[in-house]
Amino acid sequence: MTIIDAMAHLRLSRACRLVRARLREEHGYTLFELLTVVAIMGFVLTGLTTSFAAGLNAEAGTIRRADAQQNARLALDRMRIDVHCASGAPAPQENPYGGFTMTLTESPNVCPAVTTTSSGVQWCTIPYLGSTTHWQLFRFLGTQLSDCDGVGVSTLMIDYITVPTGGWPTNSGTSPTPADWDGNLWPTPATCPVGSLPVVAVSLTVNVDPVTHPERAYNLGDSIALRNALRCT
Repeated sequence: MTIIDAMAHLRLSRACRLVRARLREEHGYTLFELLTVVAIMGFVLTGLTTSFAAGLNAEAGTIRRADAQQNARLALDRMRIDVHCASGAPAPQENPYGGFTMTLTESPNVCPAVTTTSSGVQWCTIPYLGSTTHWQLFRFLGTQLSDCDGVGVSTLMIDYITVPTGGWPTNSGTSPTPADWDGNLWPTPATCPVGSLPVVAVSLTVNVDPVTHPERAYNLGDSIALRNALRCT
């Protein structure tokens, strides 16, 4: 064995002894070190959890708003079909449930897509569990003011209707004049220019969180002609 080999063997032996000595040691972390690590991890995880929760809540809110707006557009499309097929549209009346009902006069079988049995199609607003900011819009085949009641076979068309900016619109054609206009979506009587078809106006506002975020209100409005009505003279 050369001197170089001997020195290398000596270094290797010394390294092995140091490793074995280190492995035999029973030193660990102190309680203070463990608590410090736990505290640091807690701060980090809290920040991450808060960020994830905020992101999930924002996404859920966006989805709810998109669904409410899409439902409002679909409901307005459905209302257009009903009004187009109607031969008459008296002014909305205050219903027994705290909202308003518009009853369209329909001729059965004239528009099978609307009705083949009932002589009327109703659209009614009803407050959600007595709320003053959350309203629902229902559709029902009937003619009596109490028919469209939000239960039974009434079809929920829009949820999350809220008070429009400036308050609920009034309709001078409604008689007797109601105590309030809460829930009214029809701002004017059916207009009827000479030589034209009667027109019904509708205006609705949806917002899934009108109390906390009133700025997120989404407004829809339209003027819809009664294509089966007589032209105005």
